[in-house]
Amino acid sequence: LLLGLGGITLFARMERRRSDPLLDTAVLREPGVTAGLTTVVAVMGAYAALLFSLTLHLQDDLGFSPLRAGFAFAAYAVGFATMSLTWRRLPPLPWPVVGPLALGGGALIIAALAENAWPLIAEPVLFVAGAGHAAGYAPVAARTVARVKAKHAPEASALLTTGSILASRFA
Repeated sequence: LLLGLGGITLFARMERRRSDPLLDTAVLREPGVTAGLTTVVAVMGAYAALLFSLTLHLQDDLGFSPLRAGFAFAAYAVGFATMSLTWRRLPPLPWPVVGPLALGGGALIIAALAENAWPLIAEPVLFVAGAGHAAGYAPVAARTVARVKAKHAPEASALLTTGSILASRFA
């Protein structure tokens, strides 16, 4: 972590000296970018933690094989895809608030399930959790990029993507 922070500091100093920087840090001063980036990082960090802990729970506690544990996430993926494709057509709700509540609530319900309850209860709950994840991610990412000036759109998109990846690696 210290090497990473040192690398970021070095990168920022070098970029300030360049006339055509790789990452124009002025994008961080645009309205909503820092909040959107923070939200996306938090949602993706929570998702990575859920993946890791649920996989351990399924395999160690419930005795699922690695293949069965992997297939257990299919409902989550379908929920994420469904919400990602439809959230703009749904009633205007505070999706960045509702989404993480659905994701967190789903995770708590699943943690309490026994193996024999898995197919009946967990699959619909995972669908809702996946939809909650998308509801907390897709609208925030879309609104964050939509708010920035056109010249900063590439930087905003790159920061959101990089933040998502780093959050999943450090969660």
